[in-house]
Order: sequence, then structure tokens, then C-alpha cells
Amino acid sequence: MEEPSVVGSYYNKRIVGCPGGEGEDEHYVVWFWLKKDEPHECPVCSQYFVLKVIGDGGDLDVHDDEDDGHH
Repeated sequence: MEEPSVVGSYYNKRIVGCPGGEGEDEHYVVWFWLKKDEPHECPVCSQYFVLKVIGDGGDLDVHDDEDDGHH
């Protein structure tokens, strides 16, 4: 398995886009939430991502799919 792509953030989660690799490995951008202590694998190219929180971290004050406020 390849080393994960480490993504830095001042928060406990952030939106990340995976465009794949170069040449044949390139694909349309897949967007996803990358969360602290929850590694993520791109469903298209299997590239592996981990979040490295810088400093104390903290929660973002935004809505996501888990709590979109619409019922």
C-alpha cells in the first residue's frame, strides 16, 4: 500500500478533492469530507488520505450531509 496523502487542517475536518494521479490515473475530481482519525480511500483510484490537525483543532461552524437542517 502506498503512503497516504497527508492533508493539513486547523479544524477536525475539511473538504478534500481527489483528481487521481497523472496520465491514466487521472479522473474527475471526487469531493469528500476528510475527518480527524478517519482515513479515507478515494472510491475511483484508491488513493488514501489522512487528516493531520494543526494545533488544537476544533469544529467547523458549517452544515454537512449529516446535519443539513432540512426536514
